[in-house]
Amino acid sequence: MVTNRGARESRTALGVVCGRLLVGSAALVMVLLFSGCGAAATRPPVDRTNPESVLRAYFKAWQTGDWEGERSFMTSDYATLAPEPATSLEIVSLRLVSSTPTHRTYAVVFNIQMGDGGTGSISSGRYGWTYELTLCRGSSSWLIDNYGSG
Repeated sequence: MVTNRGARESRTALGVVCGRLLVGSAALVMVLLFSGCGAAATRPPVDRTNPESVLRAYFKAWQTGDWEGERSFMTSDYATLAPEPATSLEIVSLRLVSSTPTHRTYAVVFNIQMGDGGTGSISSGRYGWTYELTLCRGSSSWLIDNYGSG
């Protein structure tokens, strides 16, 4: 598979990375809630124990320009991911390709209309990408750990 946004982490280090990401995200939510900022509270709840729910929530965050939310569904490899604003993003199809107890691969076809301000790494059009999700050790949360065309 050819990836276009980030590198795959080693499976052995993933549990540590996932733990940091989840703890960091929880701490951020608490800070935002106690500081009176409602941004975290306005996100719809996501069943992070369901990999398809995580993938759909990632696309929703991308569509709405919620970059922090988008990154919360990904491993730390994507912490410096540059935003790619979309004016329209629609999932055409989402199909489970392979499955193990700790790994899921989905084929996703989506239409996207790009907005202003992105890096230009993706243009408006229809794309067929593969998304790989991994269950983080020590938790029941799924995260996207690789994706790209192919």
